[in-house]
Amino acid sequence: MKKVFSVNGLRAAHALVFTLCLSACAPQAAGDENLRGGHNVQSATKEGTSEVRHELEPLTKRFPQLSDAASATWMSGTMGDPRVPGPSTYWIDAIVELPVAEHAELLNAVSATERPLPDDFSPLLHAAIPDGQLRTSSELNERFSHGKFVCKVYLVTDGQSLVLSTLFQ
Repeated sequence: MKKVFSVNGLRAAHALVFTLCLSACAPQAAGDENLRGGHNVQSATKEGTSEVRHELEPLTKRFPQLSDAASATWMSGTMGDPRVPGPSTYWIDAIVELPVAEHAELLNAVSATERPLPDDFSPLLHAAIPDGQLRTSSELNERFSHGKFVCKVYLVTDGQSLVLSTLFQ
């Protein structure tokens, strides 16, 4: 006996497959831990030497916009577990002192609003951030993001500091 599939049955099968595909691509729940396949999976975290650095050349080489910087305090490293093979994502967190005129130009050129630093900004650098509001905008981020560098940039309203948090491969 030959079985014939009904149109409604085929539609239901397609809907089920579509729903399964969508749920497989859905973003993970917010938080540090997620369940996947019955196992806890940790979100990628910043790994590094915990060395606070001050030389400008590594920053100005990657960010020509900082070529006139007076000083910098920064850290860098990789994301995730170094024991896991694969391409690495690198990070840099920095506090950079700009010339007064350059800082004022950036502050006036972008319509930045007050925002807190990202949660994963290096805790060892928090003490180096001058007092004042932190202002950021997508336009400011785009001024520093290029190629494989994705940046979050904040201007400190009191003084002449710029706070940079970037990821790149």
